[in-house]
Amino acid sequence: MKKFFIIFLLCSTFSFADVTGISRLQWFDPYGRQPIKYTEWSTHHIDKTAATHIGIVYKKITRDRQDLVNVIVNTGIYLDIATEIDTFINDLIDAGYSVQLDTISGMSESLLRAHLAGLADLVGAIFVGELPVAWFETYGFGSWEEFPHDLYFSDLDGTYIDADADGLYDNHTG
Repeated sequence: MKKFFIIFLLCSTFSFADVTGISRLQWFDPYGRQPIKYTEWSTHHIDKTAATHIGIVYKKITRDRQDLVNVIVNTGIYLDIATEIDTFINDLIDAGYSVQLDTISGMSESLLRAHLAGLADLVGAIFVGELPVAWFETYGFGSWEEFPHDLYFSDLDGTYIDADADGLYDNHTG
């Protein structure tokens, strides 16, 4: 009887549900820009001949706390903003965090992710400047969608898969 009631409740709920009045989300940008596809973005941002290099500039481990924040700055802008970065790092240290400052050149998102995964006691990372970007594609709402995927750098022990080898991840496990 209990199962029948639950099935009846679900069926009646779905039969009265009205989804026709829901409008599709629309792209809006206050500057009138349009979203770009991965192929266009990669043409302007990825040099296939340039290797990615990550170098340690500074590391300060506090004794009170092992929580590490990794600040990663694009090599091309680091010298221009070094004073501001130093101020920010000192603020993090004053808040009790251990800090590692790195610079990066190149656009390999997998190397940056591996770098982050290899840091013990990492609790956060702060990216400054143009850094590598992971892109994801999924089928939804009747067409393929592709977008920059910041969660790629948050889930460091999951597995990302590019099944069709087009440079866009299309599956995630873990």
